[in-house]
Amino acid sequence: MLGGAAYGLLLGSAGHVAGWPVAKGGSQKIADALKQYFISLGGEVRTGVEIHSLDELPKAKAMLMDITPKQTINNCWRFVTDKLPAPTE
Repeated sequence: MLGGAAYGLLLGSAGHVAGWPVAKGGSQKIADALKQYFISLGGEVRTGVEIHSLDELPKAKAMLMDITPKQTINNCWRFVTDKLPAPTE
């Protein structure tokens, strides 16, 4: 891990010297700005909500969910079980 962090620090420093843009205040400022822009377009951001079924969500053209691969493997069937046909033998 330390080696990877060193490369990131090296590239960031080299880029800063060469004129690469760096977000003032850190990358969180970029995420905050994107969120505010999305909200200004009529989007909605909800955090800290546990979903047990896709039926709990409002109808939408697109949904973005921030879940880990492990959460996907452990929970994906729980979300779509009622949407899939019953297994046949």
